[in-house]
Amino acid sequence: MGEQMTTTSDPFADYAKLKDLTEGGSDVASTFGAMASLLSGFGQEATLQFRLEGDEPTQDFVVHIMKNKVSVEHQPIPNPTFQIVCKHSTWREIAAGKLSPLEAFVTRRIRVFGSTKLGVELLRHLRGSGSRIRLC
Repeated sequence: MGEQMTTTSDPFADYAKLKDLTEGGSDVASTFGAMASLLSGFGQEATLQFRLEGDEPTQDFVVHIMKNKVSVEHQPIPNPTFQIVCKHSTWREIAAGKLSPLEAFVTRRIRVFGSTKLGVELLRHLRGSGSRIRLC
């Protein structure tokens, strides 16, 4: 009969990855500085909290997006608009543009809390061109 065709393509290959945030330096703090620069034209106010834990000492980064300014601090806050929790190694892959945040979410490598609508809008703003951000 016919040959069975197998495919080894990555099912997440065309989902949005962040622009490479490691160009200014590969240390974790510099990736959040690069993110802050990219978010300067986001258009709405929000507070994003990133908790990196698990494989190294826990670190918190908070990105405050205001009308005319975006800043980063290292102290956790009680009620961020949006929060992501993941391992340092997962963040490094996402920040380098090697791992889609959607793939990380679907494969349970990150946990997300807060407004998913805001998360989608942020990803749209930070993505590379030619990428999808929907799973359905």
